[in-house]
Amino acid sequence: MKIIIYMFIFISLFSACDQSRGSYPAQVMWGDVIYSESAETVPSKDIGEQIGETNKRVHPLPKNNGEANSAEVGSKLYRIVGEDQQKAIAIKKGDVYFKATH
Repeated sequence: MKIIIYMFIFISLFSACDQSRGSYPAQVMWGDVIYSESAETVPSKDIGEQIGETNKRVHPLPKNNGEANSAEVGSKLYRIVGEDQQKAIAIKKGDVYFKATH
């Protein structure tokens, strides 16, 4: 019985050790604003000029302009026509534009 208890304690402690890789929201930082990525897509007709691109992938959360924790390095960032850039931008992943909001 003691062996089972010790095994349970050991497994519990071992599985709780790596909490640093927890779940974090997908985010990108640009223009000193942190944007949270969404699953909402933006039609290409609503895409404005390119404002930048990601230059570093980080974990857990971005702290500097150009950093992202989900988007790949080199992902293009765009204005969204009719949207305030301080509130929303688009991130191009593959051939799809995803909305990211502040």
